[in-house]
Amino acid sequence: MNFAHVHLMINHIPVLGVAFGFIMLVSARFRKSDELLKASLVIFVLTAMAALVVFYTGKPAEHFIENIPGISESAIERHEEMALISLISSGISGGLSLMGLLFLRRSNAIP
Repeated sequence: MNFAHVHLMINHIPVLGVAFGFIMLVSARFRKSDELLKASLVIFVLTAMAALVVFYTGKPAEHFIENIPGISESAIERHEEMALISLISSGISGGLSLMGLLFLRRSNAIP
């Protein structure tokens, strides 16, 4: 197993994590559930950590696929640019979620 395999195995975790976390967050607001709110914030934090792993397995994975016929360097570059944008947005979301968890813990809303 190489970095290309690892990258392909885990690259959908952040995408699905954001979608699942958002659905839980909306559900928490409608149900006025602190438990669902906490769970959704934890999912965003875990998603940000997964995005970091996915991003840093991408560069080594590039070395395995860059010489495959039909793979263009421009496509790889566009993929890297979008991955950086996704990493930054996921990091912001995860950071804000972690701050939200700490705030809720300090305000005794979450034991």
